[in-house]
Amino acid sequence: MRRSILVMLALCGILSVATSASALYVGATDVGGKDVLVSSTYLSNSGDAFELAWITSVLGGDAEWEIKYDVDKDDWSLTNEAGTYAMALSETPEYYLIKTATSGSLNNVFLFDNHDSLEWAVLNLSESFGEGYLVKNVGKFSHVVETNNNPVPEPGTFILLGAGLFGLAIFGKRRMNKDV
Repeated sequence: MRRSILVMLALCGILSVATSASALYVGATDVGGKDVLVSSTYLSNSGDAFELAWITSVLGGDAEWEIKYDVDKDDWSLTNEAGTYAMALSETPEYYLIKTATSGSLNNVFLFDNHDSLEWAVLNLSESFGEGYLVKNVGKFSHVVETNNNPVPEPGTFILLGAGLFGLAIFGKRRMNKDV
């Protein structure tokens, strides 16, 4: 029984420090894995206040602007995966917004959850913006907004996991004592 508990604790420890095996590279620089598209929409008026209000409605919290800047296609670098590009970010945001210079009713604002390496924006053009989105369209990115949301306390998750493991250990010990 003691051995089982030690194995479970070791497994939890290993899983808590595990990293992504899907790292992408720009040259020799590890830029992490692809970031996840959280939501996209069409904003007819995409001023700062409208963009921030939309981000807040999607994330359900109080978002804060970190930095906003214009980008062009020279800011993006091709990674070792076809169609996947990376751009160094100014800060280390939890989320970033990309506005494209599109017209009509197509989605023009895209919110990404920044994964793995917070210093990089990493995305696959076809997966994020639709089939046929080409590298020349990267030049149509109007600007990038880096933002952070109020953090969600994570220690509670580990406390619940520990309490569950402790409960299983007590249950197993009682069951073992009852069988003897």
